[in-house]
Amino acid sequence: MQVSARDGGVRAYGRKSPSRAAAAVVGVALVVLAAAAAGLACAKDDTAFRYRTYAEIVQTLRNTSAANLAILKLDDAQSRFRIGTAGQCEEFVGSSFSDGVTEPVECKQYYVTLTNHATWSQDKTRPQMLISGELHGNERVGPHVSVELILMMVKMYALGEGEDSTEVSRWIRYLIDHRVLVIMPMANAVGFEMNHREEVQDNGHSFDPNRDFPFNQKTSACMQTFAARAINELFRAHMFQLMITFHGGTNVIGYEWGDYGHCSETGACEMAPDHALMDAIGARMKQTAGPAGTYEREYTLGSMGSTVYPVNGGMEDWAYGASWTGDEIQCNPVESSSTYAPKKTARDPALHRCVTYLVETGDQKIPDEGSLGTADAILVKGGTGDGHIPRNIRLSIAALDALQPYARVVGSNMEEMLNGRAAKFTLRIVPGGLFTLDAAYLQWSTTKSAKMVQSGATDVLYSDERLQFVGSDGSVFPQRVLEFDFFAPLPLDSPIYFRAVVLADSKLVSNDSQSHLAGARSKEDWSFSANSFAVHSSAAFVSATHMISFTSSGAYLMEQVASDPGWGFDGDLYANDPSGGAGNGARWAGVDKAEGNDDEEEGDLAGTSDPMKSMTHPQLLKLFGIIFGCIAAAALIVVGLIWVLRTLRKRAAAARGGDRAQEMETLSAWEWSEGSSENEEV
Repeated sequence: MQVSARDGGVRAYGRKSPSRAAAAVVGVALVVLAAAAAGLACAKDDTAFRYRTYAEIVQTLRNTSAANLAILKLDDAQSRFRIGTAGQCEEFVGSSFSDGVTEPVECKQYYVTLTNHATWSQDKTRPQMLISGELHGNERVGPHVSVELILMMVKMYALGEGEDSTEVSRWIRYLIDHRVLVIMPMANAVGFEMNHREEVQDNGHSFDPNRDFPFNQKTSACMQTFAARAINELFRAHMFQLMITFHGGTNVIGYEWGDYGHCSETGACEMAPDHALMDAIGARMKQTAGPAGTYEREYTLGSMGSTVYPVNGGMEDWAYGASWTGDEIQCNPVESSSTYAPKKTARDPALHRCVTYLVETGDQKIPDEGSLGTADAILVKGGTGDGHIPRNIRLSIAALDALQPYARVVGSNMEEMLNGRAAKFTLRIVPGGLFTLDAAYLQWSTTKSAKMVQSGATDVLYSDERLQFVGSDGSVFPQRVLEFDFFAPLPLDSPIYFRAVVLADSKLVSNDSQSHLAGARSKEDWSFSANSFAVHSSAAFVSATHMISFTSSGAYLMEQVASDPGWGFDGDLYANDPSGGAGNGARWAGVDKAEGNDDEEEGDLAGTSDPMKSMTHPQLLKLFGIIFGCIAAAALIVVGLIWVLRTLRKRAAAARGGDRAQEMETLSAWEWSEGSSENEEV
């Protein structure tokens, strides 16, 4: 009978562990045996994956980060978050493996952040994903998948530009430039060092890290482990949309739910609000992974409660649901070797909406080293050297790709027409990060200040199409290539800018969806922010803006613009809809008439549903001139009225002043007359 990673017979907290000395002896013996086996294996095949020690993994992370600082940053939870440590681990003395000398130091939860760090500072909506290599120290595949994934991706990033780049390397480079991937290979660092399931602490207690999260758990029985605290601090510092947590002991890809609050004792679970999207991503992960060569069958897919069994305090359900369902739990651990502030687990409405996959990598927690596979053809399903590590690298990259829909411009060509008086441009677009292509079209435009202003949008040429991720040869990357044609007259007076627009996955999102992964795909108003990061809904996803122009020698040139002029009313390019505009430019180029098509195109020049966006530069100048003239005329009328009113008021005042003077003169005469009469009487 196989024992799952969620099992192990230890569910109660505060259970005493085996003595640290005995566990350490066993761990060291296993490491020596593994190292010996690794030496034999490496002598046979330099590309074969082998098991590494804690010290070897740490040194590999240090060396790889130092050589790739632009995209790979190494941190540890102890230095960054001040969370303390469970015990001691061996690390190499100095900066290399060469002398093989190690020394005991504090165990640390090391993690890397893989992205284009220079551009991330200006892109705070870049989607984020977390990979936890292990929570149980004796489940060894996940940490090695994590390390080999890092090594492969930095290598592919370097190969992703230049003449020698391939479609796959350019795709990996795009993902690193447009995603944030945080990887913590050994969350249970001391458990990995000792090859022990639980986190064994200096005070003699040991705890299962995957019962240690504040979700359907007692306040005194969560955040007891430094593994859980490290993961919690990563969530407090980021805004993750998707997570993979590797385990071992069965052969499953599981998603929410997996707790007793949503599942029965028999494993019958409620359907999560994001079930449709969870299942779609999980199915792609399963398809991409395939079997582990000849060593393990294909994954089983389903909810964690039904495919494994329910638990309380699991990381997966906490990561997905703690922001919006269940009771708020502020942990106050009492048996841990150190305290942890309860406020650090206070509910935040933005941080725990992360779709999470439990990947149980195989029936054996420590499979034979020969079944790990090799570095040959990692991204080819069923390829040479397939095994446990290659298949889990493939599913990890499939999940990373699915973080957000996108469109990439991958090529173009030009064909002259009408004896060189017109050109047909064919643009090739690869949509990715999606499952169903709802619609796709091309927007194109000259600048609004161009000598001859033109813009348009092609028809929706692709719709309601399910996209494939694995090719017939087993190659793993987005397979669909969309082609769009548009026309322009020659010679070209001004550059033409274009971008692809895709709409996707509307059937996978519902009004009940609670995850950021679904909300970002929604047409509804979804907006959350935390830690200077944000997730907003988007009805459409656009490619980078590219420009078509001709060099001084007359050579055709297509390139991505370094500084986007902007689209729409606030930009310098017109953003047309397929329902209006100059279509594919065939009329502008004269191709329509040359082919005998005299049909009028709706919107001869730039047309959208917004008349302000659809006007050409001269038309806008004319409109603004009319508006200015109207305002000036109104101002003159107002000034005239004010002058008339003031004149009338002055005349009225003068008239009133004359009457008053007459009255005063009469009164004075009367008073003098009266005074004279009195004098005469006296």
